[in-house]
Amino acid sequence: MKNYILYILLFSINIGCSSNVDPKVKNTQGIQKNIDTTTISKPIATVNRNTNPNRIAKFIAGLEQIDSNELTHLQSRSDWKNFKMVFDSLWFKMETNRLNKQKDWVKENMKAITPEIDFLFYPFSGADFLNSNVFFPNAKKTIMIGLEPAGTLPDMNKFSKDSLDKYFNNIRNSLYSILKFSFYRTNSMAKDFKSEDINGTLPNILIFLARNGNDVIDVEPTTIDAKGNLKIKKFSDFKKSKNKGVKITYCSNKSDTLRELYYFSGDISNLGFKNDSSFYVYLNSLDFEATFLKSASFLMHKDYFSYIRNIILNKSEYILQDDSGVPFRFFQNKTWQTKVFGTYDKPISLFSNYFQKDFKDAYKDSTKVGKLPFGIGYDWKPNQSNLTLATKIRAKK
Repeated sequence: MKNYILYILLFSINIGCSSNVDPKVKNTQGIQKNIDTTTISKPIATVNRNTNPNRIAKFIAGLEQIDSNELTHLQSRSDWKNFKMVFDSLWFKMETNRLNKQKDWVKENMKAITPEIDFLFYPFSGADFLNSNVFFPNAKKTIMIGLEPAGTLPDMNKFSKDSLDKYFNNIRNSLYSILKFSFYRTNSMAKDFKSEDINGTLPNILIFLARNGNDVIDVEPTTIDAKGNLKIKKFSDFKKSKNKGVKITYCSNKSDTLRELYYFSGDISNLGFKNDSSFYVYLNSLDFEATFLKSASFLMHKDYFSYIRNIILNKSEYILQDDSGVPFRFFQNKTWQTKVFGTYDKPISLFSNYFQKDFKDAYKDSTKVGKLPFGIGYDWKPNQSNLTLATKIRAKK
């Protein structure tokens, strides 16, 4: 996420980028992987969709309730109706200009690999479940990481007592850049996700889940223990935990297949892993098939983000990213096959030092460049954006 730019300024440390595990990172060598004991859920006969998290998700997303509950009567209030009307318009515009084009692009360019991807890794994500869900719609398990706090569920009682105008205005502000530009802005996140009404990424994630046709079944706080194991916590003792996160269980409103979304607030720089090696152990134990990287502040172009970069390169079968993710030179070997899309000239001025000549060269032969009919990432305008799909070459048996 863009907040990681702070680490570039604060931690100019020189750490080699070739090793997968740094010897100074405690508890990472000679230890059996602490495999996440939670499993991807199987289809079940029926799912209880009339849950408190699902009601809240639909309410703050401007969607009608599916049952009669304590929020139903609030839908008749003018402040909720006004929010719904404005948000419906914003969402329709975003769907028309970008989201529907992305879905069509995925069907055309990723149809062969999408069925293979059950487990998606999305570091530097912030609350951006919107894009990960569009590009990897079949993922049954997704892990997202950002510096922003996970937060808690909005207070239902507060909705009934106070005017909703201020709350919904904060919601619109927190979503402005992701809906308009396709990414969150650093300064906005620092303010929007630490307010009295919105104390983390959770409200935005719930909105994206609901607006993308999902029902939220449960929301549980999570953390990583000292041995790198995932633990479910209670909100009451969540303040004491490192790597504060949430586990969201959800399903499509057209299916009873349960899916899992995890969001962790954590520092995944090399220094962050040294200070909290348990999070490194946990991430290094995961067996995800694909990684998605977008608007990642070019952090993995730096040596002091080499550990997370190596985890991604070692474990991923597929990587979909813009130029701010893993440097293109890491794909120029016999391990990867790449396909580039869109156009590439140079990074925006804020990241002008990260021009990649080899990436530019990949666009020289126009017959090998795929179309990208939408804008995404820092170069968010149509016909200015780029994506790379890297596929790991599997050894012949």
